[in-house]
Amino acid sequence: MNCKYCSEPLEDGVTLCPACGKDNAEAVEPAQEAAPEEGTVEPVPQAENSQTETPVEEESSQDAQEEEEAGDPAETSQEEAPEESEQKPARKSKKRIVLIVTAVAALLALALGLAASVYYGVNGSWLPKENNAQYKDNYTVQADQLNAAAGKTIASIGDQKLTNGLLNVYYWTQVYDYLSSDYAAYVLDYTQPLEYQTTGDGMTYQQHFLDVALDTWHRYQALALRAEAEGVELDPALQTALAELPQRLKEQAASYGFAGAQELLDAYLFPGCSLDDYLAYMELSYRAYHYLDTLYEDLAPTYEEVDAYFTENEEAYASLGITKEAGNVVDVRHILIMPQGGATDSSGSRTYSEEEWEACRQKAQALYGQWLAGDATEEAFAQLAAEYSADGSAANGGLITDITQGRMVQSFNDWCFDPAREYGDHGLIKSEYGYHIMFFVGGQEIWYRYAESDIITDAINKVVEDAIAAFPMKVKYRDIVLSYVNLAGE
Repeated sequence: MNCKYCSEPLEDGVTLCPACGKDNAEAVEPAQEAAPEEGTVEPVPQAENSQTETPVEEESSQDAQEEEEAGDPAETSQEEAPEESEQKPARKSKKRIVLIVTAVAALLALALGLAASVYYGVNGSWLPKENNAQYKDNYTVQADQLNAAAGKTIASIGDQKLTNGLLNVYYWTQVYDYLSSDYAAYVLDYTQPLEYQTTGDGMTYQQHFLDVALDTWHRYQALALRAEAEGVELDPALQTALAELPQRLKEQAASYGFAGAQELLDAYLFPGCSLDDYLAYMELSYRAYHYLDTLYEDLAPTYEEVDAYFTENEEAYASLGITKEAGNVVDVRHILIMPQGGATDSSGSRTYSEEEWEACRQKAQALYGQWLAGDATEEAFAQLAAEYSADGSAANGGLITDITQGRMVQSFNDWCFDPAREYGDHGLIKSEYGYHIMFFVGGQEIWYRYAESDIITDAINKVVEDAIAAFPMKVKYRDIVLSYVNLAGE
């Protein structure tokens, strides 16, 4: 028998080639499956377990017995061969495969002097040569298999464990965030599963998002552990938000016609994960973000430090059009009250009568007066903006940041860039969109804003990198399984 990769002769019963190091038990090409009809997406059919084992350390007898009884959902074949002659070789006993490959590895190390680091991983664990997201071509399994494997630990950081169920929350969060971007539709084919679409670096999109999901959990967990070590407790407001989250999910589920939050998660968000998984995801993300927020509060570079940083990187900033003569940027909050009624003219523009404009002004003036009659703080202004503003910034308390000259309509621009403007200034102005109740947050020179932000970002990134290095993550890719989701949402 010869190696299917390099044609070197193999001894009887040996599948691992001593010349190229590839396992011939995995050399059979998968059968070509029929492409789904245009406009439809079907779950990938599940074949019998047939993936050949990759060299791993022989487990304890107790672990081996548990896996033999429970099966290994992470090694389920994702493709169904149409003809028996094209199917992969039938899977052998797991215990037998482990014994064979470890014996072959030891023989090669002695006979050929191969470096033990080829297979020997960190902390003395025997790992596959490619212990990364490309370990398997396809991680997708059907719902019953994922449910059976949901509680299995697939990654750890010290005593902290990441299960398949929780991983699926992180995974689909990354997928949905990408799908909500403006460019996703130009890159992805929504009629095809992610495991059959490739990125520019040779990975599938499933592998890519798996990588990002694992990195995200690693980052969140490392920051949470660092916060715990430094005695940083979760903000009371975030604790309250977490405590109220189950009820909010229950109410949201009811509004969509579901019996409970779990049904909502299964149908629209994270198939295969439990409500507890989702809540655990939210709590860890809150702890990580709160820790970073506390760091931001303490990071206040001096003018001299910002100036020196800008000078050091002046050429790079100049390439972006940022110089010390580039002008200012300002941040404001505003509440937009739009006129009601109106009529469409011959050009398609909406026009309003004087009476409609006056009604709009009176409504804005009344709301402005309400704020003035209260404590008239920025926080109170933001609350009113979130409730009453017709502008898209309402979700952020009416805040618009990094405004440059000429970006906004004339009346808005002139108010923002009044040289006498100071924090806390407020007023009422009119534009073609309606009446704006204004609150001035602040302004800086453009070069200073960017340099200061970059200094803080560098400092935060250093904290994150140090935390990740201090709390390394171990991953068992062979045990990872992911749920199937129809990207088209049908």
